[in-house]
Amino acid sequence: KADACEAAAAEIGHGCIWMAGNVGDADFAEAAIDRAVSDFGRVDVLVNNAATNPYAGPIIDVDLPRWEKTLQVNLTAPLLWTQLAWQKSMRDGDGGCSVIHVSSVGGLATSEMLGVYNLTKSGLMNMTRQLAAEMGPKVRVNAVAPGLIKTDFAKMLWEGDRGDEVAKAYPLGRLGETADIAGAAMYLAAETGSWITGETIVLDGGGLVSLSRGGGWVSGARVRTLPASLVPVAVGTGVATTSVDVSWIRVVLAGVVALALQLGTNYANDHSDGVRGADDDRVGPMRLVASGAATAAAVRNAAIVAFAVAAVAGLALAAIAGWWLIAVGVSAIAAGWLYTGGPRPYGYFGLGEIFVFVFFGLVATAGSAYVQVEEFTGLAVAASVPVGLLAVALLITNNLRDRPLDAESGKRTVAVRIGDSATRRLFSVTLLTVFVTGASLGLSAPWCLLVLIALPLAVQATGVVRSGATGQALIAVLGATSRLQLAVGALLTLGLVLS
Repeated sequence: KADACEAAAAEIGHGCIWMAGNVGDADFAEAAIDRAVSDFGRVDVLVNNAATNPYAGPIIDVDLPRWEKTLQVNLTAPLLWTQLAWQKSMRDGDGGCSVIHVSSVGGLATSEMLGVYNLTKSGLMNMTRQLAAEMGPKVRVNAVAPGLIKTDFAKMLWEGDRGDEVAKAYPLGRLGETADIAGAAMYLAAETGSWITGETIVLDGGGLVSLSRGGGWVSGARVRTLPASLVPVAVGTGVATTSVDVSWIRVVLAGVVALALQLGTNYANDHSDGVRGADDDRVGPMRLVASGAATAAAVRNAAIVAFAVAAVAGLALAAIAGWWLIAVGVSAIAAGWLYTGGPRPYGYFGLGEIFVFVFFGLVATAGSAYVQVEEFTGLAVAASVPVGLLAVALLITNNLRDRPLDAESGKRTVAVRIGDSATRRLFSVTLLTVFVTGASLGLSAPWCLLVLIALPLAVQATGVVRSGATGQALIAVLGATSRLQLAVGALLTLGLVLS
């Protein structure tokens, strides 16, 4: 990266010199230290900043070439440069020198995908303490452990909406900048840090604090999807009001089932896609496993807990409305897990839209009506169609956004199978059908024509999709479609109650 070095040196000025090479090359390292001593007389401060991460996945599966490269750059090179600076200058000087290692908060955590990288950063922290004990009092040795910093090295973790989602989980509400790390390094190198050695300063905007209090888990839960999971319950209950007095305990139990199933599905999807590496370059909300914010095992367990909550509420509902509902609940949990989990996830074979329509439309809406009236009605089935189609529209938008990466990772969604243009047309047709089927409910419940009030929201979302929007622009469409889902759900529910 000679060009970058030259540009940086020119910007610094004031006699700055530069050399470009491989930090793991002993000959280059020695030549660089020799030149520094020759030009400046001594080495006062050494900052070991270089790092690499050529492998993502479990440590147990890493190949030796990438394992050795990661250790060479991240762990061996800092020791090499520190040894050379010590031998050629710091050992025989008057003291007051400083070595600063750039580690990472990853060194304080485990990760299914970044285990090798994190291991080297953890080792660097331990090396810092050991060298501090050996090189004092002439040399202070410290480390900084940055969180997510907006650099090219970490670009896949912060670019676009993903960075915004991560920042929301931090107490300081933003990601780190290179100046944040430079400031801490200058503090340690200067006289202000003269009483500090063997320490690692965490610079992550409070990220570790946030994770300990659940902030990362909230982002990983994809909270924006949770209110929409109540739409089928509301519409199904609205259907029931046309023939019976509603039991609110049944409404609450159905709502708990819907929310818990959605939460469990979100975490299960995060776990399975993270383990497969399908989320490594994903644009959109933060993914816990792919970002390294939580281990795959922890996210899997969160999904299991959420599904267990749904099962308990579902059992209570089955005891009231019919034990055969247990089979429906088991099917719904299986559908949530197997969307991207299991040996042959149906979401990878273009079946996601079908299952979403069935379970988030027909089953959830007609089922919510059934637990009230204890029979299936034509109105309940008809009302489930626009509800299910709105859930499908959300999935279409999501898969349109992720289509290029899904194609690379082998995820054969409908968007991948039919292509970009056809997917955009499918989105438009889906929303059109929502209003056709929603308005047709007016034949049985006249006030359901209120659903047409939400039509401008659909026109807006369709316009953006048909304009060819990609990547980040489609995230806004996800938000607009989610708002449309809530609006249509509220208007249909109101129309059914008034009718």
